[in-house]
Amino acid sequence: MADKKPLVNYSGSIQEIGANDTVPISNGGTGATTAAGARNNLFPPQTGQSGKFLTTNGTDVFWATVEGSGSSTDSILFST
Repeated sequence: MADKKPLVNYSGSIQEIGANDTVPISNGGTGATTAAGARNNLFPPQTGQSGKFLTTNGTDVFWATVEGSGSSTDSILFST
């Protein structure tokens, strides 16, 4: 039992998980053991989204296309 840590579910019931187990998304975790795995589990599906960026409407997260001239010579100037 020393390697077990309790986890309180949202429903109020208690589930024990191992010290090296992952915490499911439904319990506030990511269900992954790596940062890349966590991102992939939490972000919207990435298939077919190459070249897009992740954005939000204040409620939901989704992929969007960058709008502009499409020229690779465009630049952004930053002033301080």
